[in-house]
Amino acid sequence: MSKELSINPKTGLPTNLANIATAIRKSADVVASDVKPFVKFTKYGEWIYGTDETEIDSKSEWAINPLSAGVGYVGWGDKEHGNEGTPQGEHFAHPVAGEPLLDKEELHEIDGQWLSAVKLEFKGMDGGPELVWKANSAGARNCYKAIMTKVAERLEAENTHCVPVVTMGKSFYNHTKYGKIFTPTLDVSYWTDMKGNKEK
Repeated sequence: MSKELSINPKTGLPTNLANIATAIRKSADVVASDVKPFVKFTKYGEWIYGTDETEIDSKSEWAINPLSAGVGYVGWGDKEHGNEGTPQGEHFAHPVAGEPLLDKEELHEIDGQWLSAVKLEFKGMDGGPELVWKANSAGARNCYKAIMTKVAERLEAENTHCVPVVTMGKSFYNHTKYGKIFTPTLDVSYWTDMKGNKEK
């Protein structure tokens, strides 16, 4: 059974503030530890992550968890609604879990528009952090398609080494109006199984 708090009638707060403060700090730490930093690919061709925008070394290796792969939509505000660039929500389905992808028409209305998007989770090798990538650019969707097609081919061949360990790279093309456009690439270094055993 939970204990009743003793309230100080003058302040309206619990009398044992030190214990309450400790409990709040612990709860904050638990919540914070569950949040994986976001990784993004910039228009300058850089992979960065976290609030401090740490740049990722192009030679560092990252395992992609195929179970985390997601496709869906992210909602963004637009000029018409006066909230351009403001997140409006997201909906992802995870193919491995058999989750159906909703049609765009089935999503709730937002003050903006829903855009097709992809999602992957990375685990840094050699003790690196866990990162989440969510993106809706054409380059990101093509990058997702390229790496997940390779995963699917292995699963179809009943190859249990279906976890790609990749480096985060870039490619580019020349746009007639905007010049050099960088696009993300995920280049496979080797494959492991779900337990981390490297393919021989």
